[in-house]
Amino acid sequence: MSTVPPPPLPAAAPSTAEPGACDPAGTDGLPRPSDPTLEVWALLLRAHALVRRVLEDRVARRTAVPLAELEVLLELNAMPDGQLRMAVLADRVLLSRSGLTRRIERLERLGLVERRACPNDARGAYAVITPAGHALGVSAAEDHLSGVREAFGEPLAAAEGLSTLRRGLTALIAAAEAQLPGAGMACLAGGPCPGAGGEERWLEVDSGEDGDRARYTGDDG
Repeated sequence: MSTVPPPPLPAAAPSTAEPGACDPAGTDGLPRPSDPTLEVWALLLRAHALVRRVLEDRVARRTAVPLAELEVLLELNAMPDGQLRMAVLADRVLLSRSGLTRRIERLERLGLVERRACPNDARGAYAVITPAGHALGVSAAEDHLSGVREAFGEPLAAAEGLSTLRRGLTALIAAAEAQLPGAGMACLAGGPCPGAGGEERWLEVDSGEDGDRARYTGDDG
C-alpha cells in the first residue's frame, strides 16, 4: 500500500520592503494601529521617558542625590516653612506613599530631611527639610532649571511647539479632570481626589525607578 506525500506548501511571496524597513503589519501578520492619536500618544510617552533620562543623567553628574530625591528637596524648599505633610508631598511628586517613604529614608540618612509627627494627628507626619537639604536644593535648583530648558524647552521652542504643547496639555488635563470629579488643582494641592464613583483611589501615573510612581489620593499621612 503506497502513501501519497502531501503537496508542497506554496512558496512565500518575496518581500517588497526595503532591508531594515518596518513591516506595517508586524512580524505576526496582524495590522498595527495607524490612528494618529495613538501615534502622538506613543510619542508623548517616549519623549517623557527620554527627556527624564537625560535629566537624571545630568543630575547624577552634578548633584549628590538622584533626580527623584532632588525633586523632593525642591518641593520642600518651595514651602515657606520648608515642610509638607507626607501625603501632600507624595501627591506633589507623583509617588505612592511607600515610594516617597523610601526616598525620605534615604534623604534622612544623608541629613537632608527629617520627619516630624503632626501635633494634631497621630497618623500623620511632616517631611521637613534640614539646613543642609535647603542648601543643596538652592544650589541645585538653577542648574536643574537649566537642564529642563535645554532638554525640554529649547527643542520645543526651536520647533515652534512650546506654546502649542502648553495649550494641548492644558486642554488634556481639563478633559481628564472633568472625568474625575473632585480632581484637578485641589488634588494637586494635596486635597482628596475621588474617583468617578466618589471613592478615593490611586491614580497610576508612571513607573518610576521604584516601580510605583503614582498619585496617592488617600486622606491619611
